[in-house]
Amino acid sequence: MQTNQPNMPGNNQPDNRQSQPQTQPPEPQMQNQPSSQDPISQVASGSDNQNIQQQISNSSSQEGTNQAAPLNRTVQNNADAQSQQQPQQAQVQTQNQQPANQQAQPQPAQAQAQNQQPNQQNQGQVQSGQSNKPGQLGANAQQQRRGAPNRRKPSDPKKLVFGCLGFIVFALILFIAFVLIFVSQTSAGDNSLALLLGADPAEFTNSLITLTNVILGGITIIIFLTTVIFGFSAAMAPKADKIKRTQNIKKAAISFGVFIIMLTVWVMVNLYLQGKEIRVQRDNTLNAEIITEPEDTLQQTAPFEVVFDSAGIRANTPSNYEILTYEWDFGDGETSTVPKVTHTFNDIGRYTVTLDVTARETSSGEESTQTFTKDVTIANVAVDASFTADPPSGPAPLTVNFDGSESSSPAGNIVRYDWDFSGTNTFRDAEGATAEYTFEREGEYEVSLRVTDNTGQSDIETMTIEVQGENAPQAVINIPTETGEYYVNESITFQGQDSTSPNGAIESYAWNFGDGSQNANTRTATHTYEEIGTYEVALTVTDEEGVSSTSYETIEIETKEGAPRAIIDSTPAREGEETGITGTVPFEVSFSGASSTDPDNNIVEYQWDFDGDGTFDANGETVKYIYQNPGVYNASLNVTDAAGNESGAVMVVNVNQQGVTARIDADNVEGSAPLTVTFDASGSTAPGSRIVSYEWNFGDGSPRKIGTSQITYKYESIGNFTPTVTVRTADGKSDSAEMVINVRPVDLTACFDASTDSGYAPLTVAFDPRCSQGPVTIYRWDFGDGDTSRDRRPSHTFENPGSYQVTLEVTDNQNIIDTFTKDILVLGDIE
Repeated sequence: MQTNQPNMPGNNQPDNRQSQPQTQPPEPQMQNQPSSQDPISQVASGSDNQNIQQQISNSSSQEGTNQAAPLNRTVQNNADAQSQQQPQQAQVQTQNQQPANQQAQPQPAQAQAQNQQPNQQNQGQVQSGQSNKPGQLGANAQQQRRGAPNRRKPSDPKKLVFGCLGFIVFALILFIAFVLIFVSQTSAGDNSLALLLGADPAEFTNSLITLTNVILGGITIIIFLTTVIFGFSAAMAPKADKIKRTQNIKKAAISFGVFIIMLTVWVMVNLYLQGKEIRVQRDNTLNAEIITEPEDTLQQTAPFEVVFDSAGIRANTPSNYEILTYEWDFGDGETSTVPKVTHTFNDIGRYTVTLDVTARETSSGEESTQTFTKDVTIANVAVDASFTADPPSGPAPLTVNFDGSESSSPAGNIVRYDWDFSGTNTFRDAEGATAEYTFEREGEYEVSLRVTDNTGQSDIETMTIEVQGENAPQAVINIPTETGEYYVNESITFQGQDSTSPNGAIESYAWNFGDGSQNANTRTATHTYEEIGTYEVALTVTDEEGVSSTSYETIEIETKEGAPRAIIDSTPAREGEETGITGTVPFEVSFSGASSTDPDNNIVEYQWDFDGDGTFDANGETVKYIYQNPGVYNASLNVTDAAGNESGAVMVVNVNQQGVTARIDADNVEGSAPLTVTFDASGSTAPGSRIVSYEWNFGDGSPRKIGTSQITYKYESIGNFTPTVTVRTADGKSDSAEMVINVRPVDLTACFDASTDSGYAPLTVAFDPRCSQGPVTIYRWDFGDGDTSRDRRPSHTFENPGSYQVTLEVTDNQNIIDTFTKDILVLGDIE
């Protein structure tokens, strides 16, 4: 083989060689097929053949040396594939200029006889200035066969692609057949194969149905896109290329037919599978229970205190539900309405604690109540130790009488009383329900009583006995009376002015009247007993050294016939079972004795002592008094009838120093969600101090906020909320105030806009209801010309002139409706 050397720059010698095509004599051919790698094989017939013949004709007309063309020109021989009887002619095709150092590849001349395969590389090459000899082509071919290795023809890629596609289609057909057989055997959510795989039959079946629809839909879409591509290729093919255009049209038609078949299969399979889909009913039942502390609530001993908490129920509430109320019933007559509550069981028995939780589904507004229970059993009631000491304090040596007979054992009988007077917890100092002990030295002593019942239970009660030294004050009680008798509903005067102390003056007095009423702290006090009985009056005095002493006096209250009964009413009034009233300075009180009674109905005198100093300050049935200083005062009334009978009554007035007072206001207390509320606590007061912080709790579960006296908050949820503000002062005092905010759902309101409200017939108007508010579920349109619509945003054409009243009716999920009307004027000639 020879390497063609192109004319290099600077080479002044022209190349006188010419490339002339040589005509080869026809030879017998067993197979006239060019190699797939032969460039000449790309020129087959038709218009391409004509182009090549034209190139040969042009090449033959050239003369002499062609210095503008490259030195290498490749002669390509193309055999006519349609006829084996015509001789092949070598055709010259101009090749691109090759690099100087690259060898020219030989081109195939023609197919050889004796079943010889065409060479895969060019066999003949026309050198410039040389002519091909008939024998030279055969020599070159033989040289190619000796020098080139044998190469096998590669596999056809189309067969591989079609084979893969066929396998995939076959697998999909098997899968869809499997799904159809599987679904046909599924009934009421039960399928043996799903159970064998450990899957939920309903979810497994529905997943297979969904997957089948996705696969069929995907294949259908792919076929449709293929049809579009072939159709587009046919439309874009050149008009002269009728073969390619016809082929694309055929392919598009075949793809469209397959698309129609696949779409039909998809629709039929989908209709069949829809009837086999299993509806899964979601269970909104809360899988939770009441949390208790302690956890064990069975076989307990009273008094048994239990903390009940609904935290587990709240945590398991579905996100689309909101809890409205909690209603606790402890089975012993007690109830509560808070999420977390503490309750004490005091008696033997079994108690079924129930919690009714009412929740509302946020989208539909539907309310439902679910009940949770917790059993509590009380197997025993603890024994209760209790004793009294007379006196509980006094100067040394102090002899005290102890009485533990008030101890009780509801589940049995007390069989042992053990006393410990030394505080060593040994219970060896005395036995029995009563005991006496003398404390010789000054000090405070812890005296304990341990009682044990016949069930083996025991309880211990402890009391402190104060033994005073020689310098302790002495409390003295005087109850003056002319007859030595004390009557119910009659004012009794108690005097402590005879009390003394070796340390100096007595600075404070504290009276306990023994009937559960509030103590008095004046030297002389008056008190009225409302029930007959025996009461123990105690007076505790404290001297200027801070040393205290207590004395006791027993008084018997009887009934006096024919005497009046003094009753005090006040404004402000007493609350509930309170024995007195409370206020801050300056505290103005209006007292009234009009409710006082007398058997003869002849009360003639009302005498008032406002500060409990024993001196009457005013007379009359109704009086007013202003307390200017803080303290506890015994306001007393003494009534006298015409027969001279008297009766007294006492009301305790507790006057406090004016402190911090929290107040809360809001610009909105109700509205539709979302509701923005501006709270104002600037009206809070703190005389004598200053407010340093405002702590806000908006009542919807959001975190507390410490801010200023004014704050704005947006409520996103629906319900009743109790916002609270806690005001704190610089001296550590605080007060709270609260109010109620009602956030309701957005009101249903119908509204719409029209693209135009007038025009000439025929007039087309588009309607838009986006200005409607609330949870609208249904839109009903009446266009006023007999036509209606249920579309959300309809468009309607008014054909005839006239005035039309268009009405929109909206409905929510609770069948609440609202309407809105607008007039449309259609202009034109009326026929």
